[in-house]
Amino acid sequence: MNGPRRLSLWEILYCTAAGYGFLVPWLIGFLGLTVGPMVFSLYLAFTKYNLFTEPEWIGFDNFVRMFTEDPNYIQSVQITLVYVLVGTPIKLFNHGRMRRDFTYIDDVTRVVSRLVDQVPADGGPAAGAPAKVYNVGNNHPEELTHVVAILEQELGRAAVREMLPMQPGDVTETFADVAELMRDTGFRPQTSIEDGLRNFVTWYRDYHRI
Repeated sequence: MNGPRRLSLWEILYCTAAGYGFLVPWLIGFLGLTVGPMVFSLYLAFTKYNLFTEPEWIGFDNFVRMFTEDPNYIQSVQITLVYVLVGTPIKLFNHGRMRRDFTYIDDVTRVVSRLVDQVPADGGPAAGAPAKVYNVGNNHPEELTHVVAILEQELGRAAVREMLPMQPGDVTETFADVAELMRDTGFRPQTSIEDGLRNFVTWYRDYHRI
């Protein structure tokens, strides 16, 4: 009885090439019918064009108009908020016993304006351009159920809460360590969660006319 025959190098190369040959039609289809249209669509998103003219590069203008002028986009946001107001459930993991850090935008811009004029110390040519990284946050975690309660009060209606167990890999509490920022700039968050959410709801209703 003969044992298994050892393939020659030519036979191995032939079999390998034949195997890859079976993949070629799929690869051509994937590049031509999936990747190609996706890339071209992304390119067109940054251009102005129609069926009779060449695409003209306009950068982010399409997105700016969508967020500020497009009535269809604004209407879709309004409809989403209506769904929230009529009782779409809010998912609260760990049964709402979670604490997160919420930072009001005015506090962020206030500290950024201070940092603009505060150039880090130059560490010499070996250190590269002077730079320093800061955490910008409120440094005061809030219970999520408390946040929902404030929104209920500001919106004048009870939320539909869907209490869920803890998600794998999640943590019960997170917040920004702003010790260095406070030391170097004297930054102190000035906006409470109650004031911040009240201002946000007022702005949202006024902006979207709801």
